[in-house]
Amino acid sequence: MLASFITALVLAALPSAQIVAEQPISFTGVVQAVDFGPGIICAPPTHEIECAGGTFFLTSTTINLNFYIGKNVKLTGTNIGAGCPTWDVSAVEDPPPTSLIFCGSPTPSCPIRLRSVPGGISQHFLLLGFSPGLTPKNLYSGSLLLGDPWFVLASTSGAVGLEGAAFDFQLPGDAALAGLSVWFQAVRRDVGPVGPFRFSNAVCITLTGPSPPCIDPLGC
Repeated sequence: MLASFITALVLAALPSAQIVAEQPISFTGVVQAVDFGPGIICAPPTHEIECAGGTFFLTSTTINLNFYIGKNVKLTGTNIGAGCPTWDVSAVEDPPPTSLIFCGSPTPSCPIRLRSVPGGISQHFLLLGFSPGLTPKNLYSGSLLLGDPWFVLASTSGAVGLEGAAFDFQLPGDAALAGLSVWFQAVRRDVGPVGPFRFSNAVCITLTGPSPPCIDPLGC
């Protein structure tokens, strides 16, 4: 019952309509450059966000996106629909209102931590998916960056301060899981008073095989 309630709560932050061309949307992520070779039939995009997995790309006629490479930022853009799902970025918010941080080793049997920030009197949800995607909500809240199906993995409250909310897990010890890729995203809202949902960047990991001792994630 609790899991169903949490899922319904987060679903309330999602749209009921498809993406409409020429409508600006926003999303959060770490900007990185892309290098397309010959044979790509689209207006050449120059950038993407980390963990987008080729589902959409970025360009800008007004902003030098190279300045934001390696930074986690909130971007606002419009779909230019030129052969590839490419968004023309018109605004950048640095730092973004909500971020998700990963610490630990993506190795079976190792502990990991995902931290949703900032803290404050807040409520945090951790989402899990197995592919990237793009489902916009609105310019204020941002976008869901997980493909279907996705799940609410956990929820918790944030403390007063900037430390945010930590989600700690022990990865399964099954070596057969090596090579499995998973995507995480946080959804945060203030609860003093209750505010709207804000979507974080996506974090993606691919489970590796046996490795040297696990990295301690507790300093994250």
